[in-house]
Amino acid sequence: MTSARVTNSYRFSIPARLNHWWTETAPRGEFWALVIAAFLFNFGVSVFFFLYNLFMLDLGFREQSLGVLAGAMALGSMAGTIPMGMVAHRFGLKKVLISCLLLMSAAFAARVFIFWYPGQVAFAFFDGVMLCGWVVCVAPAVANVVEERKRPTAFSVLFAVAVATGSLGGFFGGHMPQWCQSFGLRYTGIAVSVVDAPCGDRQGRRAD
Repeated sequence: MTSARVTNSYRFSIPARLNHWWTETAPRGEFWALVIAAFLFNFGVSVFFFLYNLFMLDLGFREQSLGVLAGAMALGSMAGTIPMGMVAHRFGLKKVLISCLLLMSAAFAARVFIFWYPGQVAFAFFDGVMLCGWVVCVAPAVANVVEERKRPTAFSVLFAVAVATGSLGGFFGGHMPQWCQSFGLRYTGIAVSVVDAPCGDRQGRRAD
């Protein structure tokens, strides 16, 4: 009887302790907006580069060309490290984060539509600089909105989300072409049926 009570109290104490730990250490407020932004950012970048490399191979570019593009992006990240810190100090973390996300999205779109190889290299370098802006500014942004005693938990959550969404992006990137193809065929058939239905009624009325 005594051992059963001890076991039950131990079982009930674990959720209570976890709840107390989470209440004491969990960050609040704007931190979760940064987590959502990190989730969307890492997911989008993972999907993009998974499909982009396959797209470039379909266009006839070989592994050597893709290696040059990856090197240009890494070089851009290295070149933008110190300047991005200075820009963030001058204009603020929030403005730099938003600007880097928007500009990098525009550069990603340009890399899909512009097939001139020197342009691809230039946009890869530019993407590296913008990516560096995100990496440089996101950690200080988290530190600004989270109390000092809660920062270890905040950074653990942020990095866990980044790693998990990278894996999730690879999974979705591998299946997305098939999903889009089946989705497109299905809804194209529905649209054609909707358009053809009035025409069929008119032809039937004329025949009568």
